[in-house]
Amino acid sequence: MADELRATLFEVEGWGWIGLVASDRGLRALFLPRPSAEALRKVMRKEYDEVPFADNDPFLTDVTSQVAAYLRGDLHEFSIPLDLRGHTAFALGVWAATSRIDYGQTRAYRWVADQVGGGGAGIYQAVGSALGSNPVPLVVPCHRVVG
Repeated sequence: MADELRATLFEVEGWGWIGLVASDRGLRALFLPRPSAEALRKVMRKEYDEVPFADNDPFLTDVTSQVAAYLRGDLHEFSIPLDLRGHTAFALGVWAATSRIDYGQTRAYRWVADQVGGGGAGIYQAVGSALGSNPVPLVVPCHRVVG
């Protein structure tokens, strides 16, 4: 049985247009704000060309509410199931470690590297690469990892 993906986009005042893609298992992608719905739709179509938009989907409506509340400062922790299939074990480990950083806190790349086994040449770049490919920013708070 094929994965049934669906998408939506929504505007958050003061931030712009945000896009979401979900499967039956959870949130697959969150696209950071763009200045217009058209600009966002164009970016989303590059990766999810055939995904239908489903504006009345209960799961996407809940995610929309949580993301908007987070950006308003009213929510500090998400309760959203994620569908991160297809990513490496290393990236999943980096994202899991990053998800343990509390709201309002930051950690260094070294801290994340230590959480996933540390050491070795290139580990900080690998952590940075995994954070840069995070498909669900905000929900997995890669913005909390600093130099």
